Amino acid sequence: MPFIVISLILLFFFNYQILDGYKTSNRITLQIIVNHLHSSLKNSERFFLQYVFDDNISRFYQYVNYNEIDASEENLYQYIRCASGYRSSLNNYLTTADDAQRGMGFLPIHANRNNLFYLRKYGGFVIRHQNTAERMTPLYDCLEELSSGQVMFFPGSIMSGSEEYTEEEEVFTILCPVNHLEKASRQGYVFQELKKTVFSDLVKEITLPEGAGLTIYFPDGTPAYATDELFVGKTDFAAGTGETMGKRVRIGGKTYYLYCMEEERYGFAIHYLLPQSAILKEANRTSLVILSFWFLAMVAAFFIFMNLSRRISVSTGAIMTYIRKYRLADKNNGQMPPMQIEEFADISLALREMTERITDLVQHEYIWKMNQQMAEYKAMQAEINPHFFHNVMNSLQALNRMEDRKNLEKGIVNLSRMFRYTCESGYESNILKECRFIESYLILEKIRFEERLHYEIHVDKRLEEFMIPKLLLQPLVENAMQHGMPPDGSRMRIVLRVEEIRSGNCGSFAWIMIANDGIPYEEKAVCDGGRVGIVNVRERLFITYPDSFFWYDRKGEYQTVCNLLIAVENREEDGGGA
Repeated sequence: MPFIVISLILLFFFNYQILDGYKTSNRITLQIIVNHLHSSLKNSERFFLQYVFDDNISRFYQYVNYNEIDASEENLYQYIRCASGYRSSLNNYLTTADDAQRGMGFLPIHANRNNLFYLRKYGGFVIRHQNTAERMTPLYDCLEELSSGQVMFFPGSIMSGSEEYTEEEEVFTILCPVNHLEKASRQGYVFQELKKTVFSDLVKEITLPEGAGLTIYFPDGTPAYATDELFVGKTDFAAGTGETMGKRVRIGGKTYYLYCMEEERYGFAIHYLLPQSAILKEANRTSLVILSFWFLAMVAAFFIFMNLSRRISVSTGAIMTYIRKYRLADKNNGQMPPMQIEEFADISLALREMTERITDLVQHEYIWKMNQQMAEYKAMQAEINPHFFHNVMNSLQALNRMEDRKNLEKGIVNLSRMFRYTCESGYESNILKECRFIESYLILEKIRFEERLHYEIHVDKRLEEFMIPKLLLQPLVENAMQHGMPPDGSRMRIVLRVEEIRSGNCGSFAWIMIANDGIPYEEKAVCDGGRVGIVNVRERLFITYPDSFFWYDRKGEYQTVCNLLIAVENREEDGGGA
């Protein structure tokens, strides 16, 4: 009895879960079909605008709309000339279209009313079909309601009845208004025939379960395509109903679940019908598999429990005997007495050795990181960018030749300051010294670029003595010069700002911002480690201040803004303690 109850519960549960899963999967399936249908129709709709870019097509539209075509020699000659250019231009467009394109035509509204001018794909001549006013008047009435840019769909071909037109396969027609380019007045309607393989190709992209069906409806509710005629007209259809997922319907004495989605741009509706039997079949199969595994698991669990129970009883008996014989040593001693049980002794020894090794590894990792950090700093001390040094030497040589003693002395003094700063011992420096070093660097660059380079340096007096790794900021400024200076000779402005900010919990931070309005930074090069200088700065910053932040962004007129945010200790408490 419990097994039957559990089976029924599982059947009901999986039936609900599978039905809910079908809602999600079928929504995705219908959305894929809708997107592909929209894409196909959108690609076809672009052919309506060819007259805007092609004089032969627009000239043909204007001629047949304002000139009645009769049997006179002059009138017929002009028509043949326009039709020849129209045929040539339109064939160029149709030959590049996909296989669903059948042909295009034009329906004038003034002269030659009720006449259809049609060119089949790869056709050698323009078919002129004069239809009856009785048949064309309802079509004209529907078309007049269209606004510019709207399209109308017609099931089948409006060329039916023409002796020169042959219907080899099923098609449908799209009609769109055409306006005069100069007068902005309507001069007719372009129509385009598409094969109904547009719809059948959509179904090939999905796999329908046994007994399921798919029906596509035109915006007016006329069936456009169906995998089985059994499902045509069996579901309620109304334009604008939107989306329906999992509605129960009865068709031919069977229960189906209806999944409906409407294409918003053109109004096509897609109905997907899934038989209830398919869901029950899948639920039964899943329930049977689960119940089989559950039964086998219960049998296996029983035997495993009996085996483990016997082994645990023996082990616990031995452990309880050991506990009664031996008592734990004093907790403060930190020593574990020798154990008679070999398994526990091995575990205790392995755990003690593991913790010792972990402690050694942590210490060695910390020492290695510090040594690596010091080695990187020493490498940066010894490194002088050869291009920068070469450019500075050329600038000083040029100043000497021009006998500009003031700027020459200024350049030599600042170059000397830079070398003196890099040669100073010690790993750390304060922000004031680092900013003065950067100012010397920018002064030398300004001698080279003159009025093309402008810079500003602002340092909060409260942070002048704040310690940071030496040469932490210089690579960021050098990176701004190398990658931010516009090659077209325009100006660039660099701003270095150091401010103290406070967070909501009264914590203090040193905010260092290096911004420039030159060439915008490349996010991929900055984030993916493409620039070694930025990577070194980030690593040195995080090793010295693990809780700091480093990021690039854009702000206002500045195309590249590098930000460093470092936590600052409360100096007021330190000062009060002094």
